[in-house]
Amino acid sequence: MSLYPAPHVPGGWLGIFSQPLSQRSLQRKLAALGLTFQGVVDETRHELARRYLDDPARSVTEITFLLGFSEQSAFTRAFRRWSGMTPSAYRGPSFG
Repeated sequence: MSLYPAPHVPGGWLGIFSQPLSQRSLQRKLAALGLTFQGVVDETRHELARRYLDDPARSVTEITFLLGFSEQSAFTRAFRRWSGMTPSAYRGPSFG
């Protein structure tokens, strides 16, 4: 049972994890699909961030740590890079 909702993943790439891989093999398989590990991590974090931000019971501080960021400012910068807006702007005035 997962603690987190399953993020959206690009069609079919999850099958590359069906057996253990070396780091280089993983890089090759991701590259063949036009993906990078960091890109997959960022896409997953962005998807989870939007889901968490849609939940008014979760604070931005809590979301920061759930996503593995050590500082709220780092999460805010990453979210702005992903979406073009801050987490607070994404939530809108109805949350504040």
